[in-house]
Amino acid sequence: MMFKKHVLPMALVLSLSLAACGSNTPAVIKPSAGTVNGYTIDVSKKDTVKFNVSALDGTGKVILDGKIDSFSVQVQEIKNNPADTTLNDVTVTTNICGQYTSAGGPITCALVLDASGSMDSTDPDKKRNEAAKLFVSRISSKDQVAVANFGSDSKPPYDDLNVYQEFTSDKTLLDKAIDDATLADGGTPLWEATTESVDLLSKASGNNKIALVLTDGNANSATALDGAIAAAQKANVKLFMVGLAANSIDEADMQKAAQMTSGLYSKVSDAASLNDLFNKAFNQSQAFGCLQVVFKLKGAVPAAGTEIKGTLTINMNGGQFVAPFAVTFL
Repeated sequence: MMFKKHVLPMALVLSLSLAACGSNTPAVIKPSAGTVNGYTIDVSKKDTVKFNVSALDGTGKVILDGKIDSFSVQVQEIKNNPADTTLNDVTVTTNICGQYTSAGGPITCALVLDASGSMDSTDPDKKRNEAAKLFVSRISSKDQVAVANFGSDSKPPYDDLNVYQEFTSDKTLLDKAIDDATLADGGTPLWEATTESVDLLSKASGNNKIALVLTDGNANSATALDGAIAAAQKANVKLFMVGLAANSIDEADMQKAAQMTSGLYSKVSDAASLNDLFNKAFNQSQAFGCLQVVFKLKGAVPAAGTEIKGTLTINMNGGQFVAPFAVTFL
């Protein structure tokens, strides 16, 4: 008996092979929106700003994978510059300083709220409470969050940190702890409490460890800054420093802490905007890219206190998103 040999057309064989090879390839998601989560300014090159950006899909979720192809900058406003400057006096040089990447899986986060006495005046409506709960509302069952504050009475084993809830993904427990931690009584041991929050994180599991620290004022002691940074580096903890700048804050120190630990720095001038910052902090905890912009005003470094506002237009994954930014130069 003779058997016939069946031969598939070459084009069909090729298409089937390509389909098989691509079956495990993740779909490329085009961004529908995005955020500038924060920024840092190079301490030695004070015209050089590094922006942290995250891309969002059509449902508002952070896109975890992708490639930034290019971006552009549009400056829309210059404020508080001592010289007479216009938008035409601004020149920018751009560079992608870190390609878009996942932050490293489920988060382990110490959520640390300022409970110093000045919070009564800078946040009388307790907007920090609402912002912290918004952050918690976005975590998954795989994430772990602890809640603490500083400025009020501390609890052993810490001298400056008061832990109200150990690491959990239970949002009911976390929301209650946030209520308990929303106080205004005492000083601002910012860096001591940050160091202790790193110690708390060092004892927890997970690879994506974050200390999300909110403050509204100057630290009691700037000498503790380097110790906090060294502890975070050793424990592989990213410092997310959030400033409520209704009062004077240690902006340069907070930026340094973020920059040296691959973390995040952001600020607002009024408590009503804290929701936006905590929302962006969560975006940063999922995935982000780094975009560098060198700003010149009439060919020179912008004077300290100068604020430049504008937008970044980012081309990524075959799509595009526009995100506003605001930078205050040191």
